Amino acid sequence: MSGGTAVARASARHDPALVAAFLTVVLLAALFLAPRPVPNADPPSLRLAVADLRGHAIVILDTSSPGEVRRIAVPGGPHELVALPDGRLVVSLEQAGALALVDARSGAVETIEVGGTPHGLALQGDTLVVTDRSVNGVRRFAIGTWQERGTIAAGAWPHIVAAQPDGTLAVANAASDTLSIGARVLPVSHVPESVA
Repeated sequence: MSGGTAVARASARHDPALVAAFLTVVLLAALFLAPRPVPNADPPSLRLAVADLRGHAIVILDTSSPGEVRRIAVPGGPHELVALPDGRLVVSLEQAGALALVDARSGAVETIEVGGTPHGLALQGDTLVVTDRSVNGVRRFAIGTWQERGTIAAGAWPHIVAAQPDGTLAVANAASDTLSIGARVLPVSHVPESVA
């Protein structure tokens, strides 16, 4: 008798209909127990930084309280922003020929005089790359020491730069109507402004 019961159990375990029923029960239980979004829950808070060119400030706002803004004065009109891994912002101050390091939490600002007309910013590993139309190139600075590592030639009036995963740079050259991608130069729209 016990041998017959064991055979019945073994054959029941391999019965496709029973396996399908078991899997259906498991799937329904997983769907029922899965976490669900809470209706009307507040979205996560996000801090945004905005360059106020005319007001010579970085405006910090929290998306959960957009009416509450904080202004951090910088020594010149800010153009572009990029976040460093440590949370500080690098700000290009083109007319002042400088970069500003801004701690959005404390409001501390450190100015780095670099000369020229620094504008577009991007991170490329441990290097900050900065477009500079005064030299028609992309200048490179070591993050932390801020020592200049040389300039890469670009088209006329390089405006914005983006670092590509393969290590090349994409540069929008406003006056030459081109986009440089590494060594390649492509004609694009009139006065290209940005790349992403």
